[in-house]
Amino acid sequence: MNQLEGSLVEELHSMETNPFAIYVEQVHDKVQFVLSLLNEKAIEIFSPILLSSSLTTINLEASRQKEFQIKNREIENLSEKDLADVFYRENSQKNFDISFVTPAGFKSKGEYIFFPDLRLFYQSLMKKYNYAFTGSESVDVDMLEKLCENTQIVSYRIMSSYYKIHRSFVPGFKGTIRIRCRGNQTINSFLTSLIKFGEYSGVGIKTGMGMGALQLKENRK
Repeated sequence: MNQLEGSLVEELHSMETNPFAIYVEQVHDKVQFVLSLLNEKAIEIFSPILLSSSLTTINLEASRQKEFQIKNREIENLSEKDLADVFYRENSQKNFDISFVTPAGFKSKGEYIFFPDLRLFYQSLMKKYNYAFTGSESVDVDMLEKLCENTQIVSYRIMSSYYKIHRSFVPGFKGTIRIRCRGNQTINSFLTSLIKFGEYSGVGIKTGMGMGALQLKENRK
């Protein structure tokens, strides 16, 4: 971010739906910085910086270790066609095991919500999905209602977790949940593709500052 103009940084952080998501995860003895670019504007802004050979380190002021050496870069692409393939694939999966890698949270009516509310979870993902592929933040209310009516959290291991941003702490939660879908094939397929997209977009608030990273774990039918 310190390589971008201040006005551009402010513009990105002021958007209701952020065109990028970022999180940091330690995997064994390595630290992974995962940055998802969700539309063409974000790709245009960040790609020249991230792929430049002159970028050899990443600095994190809020971390105990301030400087990290870049050892490797990997690029993954997730297109609308990829998600369509997921949607139309024959799928009998009914359970979705989701791990929240970094603290996730939502905001509703001006209040922070720091537990996994399914309506807010689906609404956030649908807004991010539509914004990424159509530029609109609209949500299909009928589909949102069908998702809420046909799914429930059947198990969870959740704890509250505060995420530090500058000098404040944002309330959130970490852990795992299992969502069970009782809907028809269309609802099941839509949910599968939505959560798959969520692995890239993150969910909830402050995804451009490291919150809301999720992973779909190996699932049981």
